[in-house]
Amino acid sequence: MWRSANKDEPVICLITNILYQKRVGKQYAKRWKIEYCFKHLKTNGFNLEDMSLTDLKKIRLMISLVIVAYVLSIREGIIQKKTQKIRVIKYRNGNEYPAVSTFRCGLQFISNQIVSYLELDKYLGLIQLKKHSIVQIV
Repeated sequence: MWRSANKDEPVICLITNILYQKRVGKQYAKRWKIEYCFKHLKTNGFNLEDMSLTDLKKIRLMISLVIVAYVLSIREGIIQKKTQKIRVIKYRNGNEYPAVSTFRCGLQFISNQIVSYLELDKYLGLIQLKKHSIVQIV
């Protein structure tokens, strides 16, 4: 069982073979990030499941490309949130969350900026040369 530092939050019960409580929380946080990534890859951004690929090589290539796009979206989202004012939603219980996720913010920026292969090549070249703000900030 795990309890947050915030006593108002419910106790979380996890079944695991990990013996140390601190390690359980860290592992769970890592697994949650992976699940969140899969959510965006499959249904909440890139719709990977909608592609009717059957050739294993093509499937692997498409997954690789989508993961690169996901990482770029997250990195660009971090930059956008640091450089622009992002609208915040305030709830009655006092919690505040950004109206747009880091992933969505970055994906939207990249989708608007990169509409051709040449623009993608230029964008990736800026990252490689360490002149792009992604490399400087992250």
